Order: sequence, then C-alpha cells, then structure tokens
Amino acid sequence: MCQPSLSWMGGVKAPGLRGVMCWRISGWIWASVSFGIDAVWTGNHARYVDNPDGPYIEQSVENAGQLGIAMTRKNWEASARVRYLGTYPLTPDNAHRAGDETDVNLRGAYTIGKVQVYGELLNAFDEHGKDVVYWYPAYVAGLDPPGETSETIDCDSGAVNCRMSRAEEPRTLRLGVKIRF
Repeated sequence: MCQPSLSWMGGVKAPGLRGVMCWRISGWIWASVSFGIDAVWTGNHARYVDNPDGPYIEQSVENAGQLGIAMTRKNWEASARVRYLGTYPLTPDNAHRAGDETDVNLRGAYTIGKVQVYGELLNAFDEHGKDVVYWYPAYVAGLDPPGETSETIDCDSGAVNCRMSRAEEPRTLRLGVKIRF
C-alpha cells in the first residue's frame, strides 16, 4: 500500500527532498490500475576547512536524484526508474572532476499465484558513463612509461593519465522467476 508523502530532509549539511505519490484509477478502461511515483533529490556542498591542497572533498557528489514510476493492474506490474549522479571533484583543488551520469532501468512482471516471472532492462539507453571515478597515480605495465612506478608518476605533468574509473554496466536484459514460500 502506497503512503503519499512529501518530506524535507533538512537539519543536515546535505539537504534533500523526497516525495511519494500514488493513486488508483477506476473505470471500465482502467479497471483496477494503480500508479505510484517516487522521487528523491539531494544536494551537497561539503568542503574541507583547513586543507592546504584545496577545499574540495574528493568523490563528494554534489547532486543526486532518482525518479521512479510504477503501475500495477491485476497480475501485471511495470516500472521505470531514472537515476542521476551529478559531478564531483576528484582532487582537493577541483582541477579534475568526474562527469555526471544518468541511467534508466525498466522492469515488467507477471504473477501467477506464488510465482512471479519478470524481466528487467538495465541501462536501457546503453549509456557509457562511469560508475565511479578516482584520481591517483598507478603504474600500468605496457601503458605507462617504462621504469616508472606508482610512487614516481607525476599526475600533474600531463604525461600520465591518473583518472581511474569503473565503467557502467552495458545494456543488460535480466530475466528471472521469483517463488514465494
């Protein structure tokens, strides 16, 4: 059962907003159809106070949010969720930043008794973003200059790329069966 609400997550240094709405439509075309919307947004302005390298906190995401919609009708379920991860600094001086990322996931399911068959399409638009990005020296044999080590690499020289990341999952179709006992 959906409980409509709107709440302000204040009183902290990273305020945010969360809202939940739901309704049921009836009539001969929309018999027993229920809809729901769930939305969250948060912002962050975290800073170091006395860091000689700079005020920015590495990997401190500045904005993030998601929006989900869902529909149910008898034994059928369908939903979509959009997630956004904003930009963030990779170094305390903010000279290097990670880009933002948005992904969309879709889900459909059909339930018969205690058995549910479902399909999920993850990263529906096949975005090629990065789930996480870091900035640090790391030597990779065959890619970096011979004789270098992680300790001798100078990320600020421009000769070596010190951006490390994990690629976002490619578009993926996941099928499954869930049995309730």
